[in-house]
Amino acid sequence: ARIKVLQDTVWQSVELQRTRGFVSSVDACAYFGFPSNKPLKELHVLWPDGTKQELKNITINKKLTITYSKTPSKQQKKLISAKEDRVEPLFVKNLVTIPYKHQENVFDDFFRERLLPKRLSMNGPGIATADVNNDGLYDVYISSPENSRPRLLLQTISGSFIESRQVAFDTICEQQGAIFLDIDNDNDMDLYVANGGNESITDEPERMQDRLYINDGKGNYSLGTLPVMLTSTSCVVAGDIDNDGDMDLFVGGRNNAGNYPSMPRSYILINNNGVFIDVTENIASVFIANPSMVQSALWTDFDNDNWLDLIVVGEWSPIRFFKNNGGQLTEITEITGINGLHGWWNSINGGDFDNDGDIDYVVGNFGPNIRYRGSEKYPIEFFANDFDKNGSADHLMTYWENDKRYAVRSLMAFYNQMPILRKRFPLYRDYVQLSFDDVFSKESLDSSQKMLLNCVHSLYVENLGNGKFRAKNLPALAQIAPILGSAIQDFDEDGNLDIVISGNFYGPDVEAWRYDAGYGLLLRGDGKGGFIPQDALHSGICIHGDSRGIIALPSHSNARITLCAPVNGGYVQTFVTRPLTSEIITITPTQRYAMVELKNGKQRKHEFYCGSGYLSQSANFLIKSKQVKKIILK
Repeated sequence: ARIKVLQDTVWQSVELQRTRGFVSSVDACAYFGFPSNKPLKELHVLWPDGTKQELKNITINKKLTITYSKTPSKQQKKLISAKEDRVEPLFVKNLVTIPYKHQENVFDDFFRERLLPKRLSMNGPGIATADVNNDGLYDVYISSPENSRPRLLLQTISGSFIESRQVAFDTICEQQGAIFLDIDNDNDMDLYVANGGNESITDEPERMQDRLYINDGKGNYSLGTLPVMLTSTSCVVAGDIDNDGDMDLFVGGRNNAGNYPSMPRSYILINNNGVFIDVTENIASVFIANPSMVQSALWTDFDNDNWLDLIVVGEWSPIRFFKNNGGQLTEITEITGINGLHGWWNSINGGDFDNDGDIDYVVGNFGPNIRYRGSEKYPIEFFANDFDKNGSADHLMTYWENDKRYAVRSLMAFYNQMPILRKRFPLYRDYVQLSFDDVFSKESLDSSQKMLLNCVHSLYVENLGNGKFRAKNLPALAQIAPILGSAIQDFDEDGNLDIVISGNFYGPDVEAWRYDAGYGLLLRGDGKGGFIPQDALHSGICIHGDSRGIIALPSHSNARITLCAPVNGGYVQTFVTRPLTSEIITITPTQRYAMVELKNGKQRKHEFYCGSGYLSQSANFLIKSKQVKKIILK
């Protein structure tokens, strides 16, 4: 139960859980300390089923026993009836069932690269939605691990999903992100799938080649053609970057399999009458000359000049901004005001959260509830070099303590990667007193590839205009686990954009425990750039397992919003809102954004994305709530 007490003007709160730890239990007492002997004004108890009880004017310095009962005793006053007292959550879980369970293939990343900071082979599944057979219902594609079949699931008029088997779909690749888009302007949704992972090596380059599938208009797909792209890619996002009326692509390079942390190139593919051409070297050569390990990207007009700009986030990287100058991309990261934030960024998504007419962003990171908590003053540093001169790269991570650097990993981990250290440090006591700089020479460190982690929090990035931004941490409850997926919409119909986040990660290095504290979270927007976390009792959001992205789509009846959250090694979990009182306005693929005029005099810009968040593509739609005065589609 949750217990809250009020003395004077100060509230205290305790969540009493009897079972905790490993096969352990504690007594059923909650203890409070107070600065004075004044009686408590109020005491509230919230029981697990949503029932509330309230006591008033309670003397302290004694043991008080509160008994759960549907019939209140003389000392306990029911606030409202048992029926009314139950909290009605915004979302209901698993009203819709998606018949798919992801099964990750077995691969040991650490056998080949023993000092990797985390696994690179368990990124998926990705998820995308569109109406693929033109029946007016949103269907779902779920990407698959290596040697497994991806799923195309068609929605029926009852709201259930059935698989549509496609002979053309590839099963040999480790699929990552996927998006639906109409590449040839024939009014049906084609499919692009990014392939990557860490399994493929140089003698199997075809496993890294992305795939394009062409729709015949009835939901049947055949293999299309793409430029040669033998890179382990992650995300793919689409937008009309040259303003010629068709969809172009950014494809993010994630890693070079078996060669961490070498940086893979990314791709800009221009759509030329339904044929994609690699123009990266001509319009954005920085993605070849200065690449990064990309996790997510977003086509967005951050300066409101009607040209789609690009924001890219990734591992050991700043949040990178690229301005679109008439079809040429120029990096402006250094002048944005947040260029010094290097994170393990997982995702980026956009929305006008402060209702001022420009797009702000939510950027998912790993959060401070992890082993590696770098800061601006004391960053986690990563060095890659052949320290033992055996022809392979060694990975060293450091942290700071008392103004000295120390190795993050244990000596035993170093023994396994660099056996030569056994001769230098045969005993732990010979090593434990030394700093990192005592163990490795300045020359070897200076010649290393070096990267920083100085920001671990997930962020709200406010758009200040003129290419300037301000970052602030998301609420504390959003920091307890990695944020991967994010779905943005006015879920509670109050006229302000809200966020549902998802994410865990079960593949850290072998000396760390899995990052599994996340169960998803609804962040209600206040229309001013602030967010109010909603617990699972009120939101209904509770995502179990190693969750990845999340998408939002209108239900089959167009009266509810459905969320789909895929899980690595688990089933896709779904959440459906209670019936909306607002109108759902669906958006055609040719519409780029809308201006939403609110009755309070504010105006919100709403962009329509083809790929956003983590390996995800949500449906594009608007909620016309009672707070909306007018919507102008562009």
